Amino acid sequence: MAEVKLSSFYDETKEYSHSRADLLKFCLIPFMFFLVLGFPGKYGGYISQYSNFVFQTYFILFGFFTLVPDKEKRLKKLKTELKSSFKLFAIMFITFVALSVAYLALTGSLSSLASESFLRKRTFFNFLVLNVWPLPIGNSIWFIQSLVYAYVFFLIAEKLKLSKLYLPILILLIAFMLATGELAGFCGFPHFGYPYIPGGAVTRAIPYMLIGMYLRKNIDKIGKIKSYIYLILFPIGLALAIGEIELLGYLGKLVYVGHTVGFGVMALSLCCIALSKTSKENSFFSYRGSIYSRRMYALCQPVSFIVWLVCYLINPIYTIITRNIDSLISLAICLFIVLFLDFVSYDKTVNGGVSLRKSLKELKSRFKNYKEYRKDASEENKAYRNMHRGDFRKNIKYAKEYRKEVAEENRAYKNRHRGEWRKNIKYANEYRKEIAEEKKARKNRKRRELRRRLRYQRKHLKHQIQRMLGLRDD
Repeated sequence: MAEVKLSSFYDETKEYSHSRADLLKFCLIPFMFFLVLGFPGKYGGYISQYSNFVFQTYFILFGFFTLVPDKEKRLKKLKTELKSSFKLFAIMFITFVALSVAYLALTGSLSSLASESFLRKRTFFNFLVLNVWPLPIGNSIWFIQSLVYAYVFFLIAEKLKLSKLYLPILILLIAFMLATGELAGFCGFPHFGYPYIPGGAVTRAIPYMLIGMYLRKNIDKIGKIKSYIYLILFPIGLALAIGEIELLGYLGKLVYVGHTVGFGVMALSLCCIALSKTSKENSFFSYRGSIYSRRMYALCQPVSFIVWLVCYLINPIYTIITRNIDSLISLAICLFIVLFLDFVSYDKTVNGGVSLRKSLKELKSRFKNYKEYRKDASEENKAYRNMHRGDFRKNIKYAKEYRKEVAEENRAYKNRHRGEWRKNIKYANEYRKEIAEEKKARKNRKRRELRRRLRYQRKHLKHQIQRMLGLRDD
């Protein structure tokens, strides 16, 4: 725990006050891809399903850093975030519409855009009010759309001076979120053809941003609690999520798994881990985590569509093969694109080693200087090669002479030892000959000894037979 209060630490403008939160945003990027695009493998559905805590975590962090105690700063931050979020929403909206039209054209379903089922009023109501995307590509846009609605809501609330009612609003929205979400089976749903109310500004962004605001107000108390308590709270939240889903499934009331109380506990525990300690330094990924997470969120589904399109144009069967690993491929490609663009557009400065944006003019100047540097470097290399070319030829000449001398020495060595080798062969032949003669003499001695014994035994046997017949007395 730092000596200063956490509230004063976050109230002051410090370049590293967001570092732990931004690092958390960066670490949540893979889970965001698993939630939007799915996860491969036998148990990939479970990993994708239980990654629903990701967007709740982002909402809490946005509320923590946007809904600050000071009203002037809060209004300024809300207006700034609304502008940037609306720009991103507009870009994603146009991109997803274009990609969806291209997808429907390739699959032969373009006529469905003119059908009555698509052009009915409920389709526009679902998109504008419930944040449900009607086209095949772009279902992740609900997050940034909900964020825009939330910023508009808070600006209106600040204008109407409703900030004192945030606590009852939070309680009502949480009750509404539970009643129309995971507990919809107990509340008489479906209503008006809706089995549940999906995640949106009212059921996700606003309540969780209010939780982030109250987390900011009580950050001093939260900082006094040991970090391992929040670390234990995460698996407890996961267990609550699993238990809630299994229990609702057992009771036959499971209609929605996009949100559980356990997911909220998991998101809250991660935010408390990131925010309950101060940071004394800022690393590259902690400083860039917020920007990387936003860019990779925007690139997630467009890159996934491009991967699908390439596979479809090569061979449609490849779309089925890559479907199971789509999230991993898209994650790797998006990470490469973001890092590459950051490398091209950013440069390190003396400001604590933090990468800051370069203007377009500076980038052009940098590229021009780089071309001049390449030209100078090529000239220096050419001069270096010309300078050392004579030495290189001398070295080749010396190498040839050295090889010739070595060959002559090897030849003399062979000739010198060839006579000894022949002598050794001669001695070896004589030795083998002597050994053969000794073996032959030994065999002859054994053969004579055997014959002598046979003659003696034959003679002794003859004498015994003669004694038995009485022909011999001695």
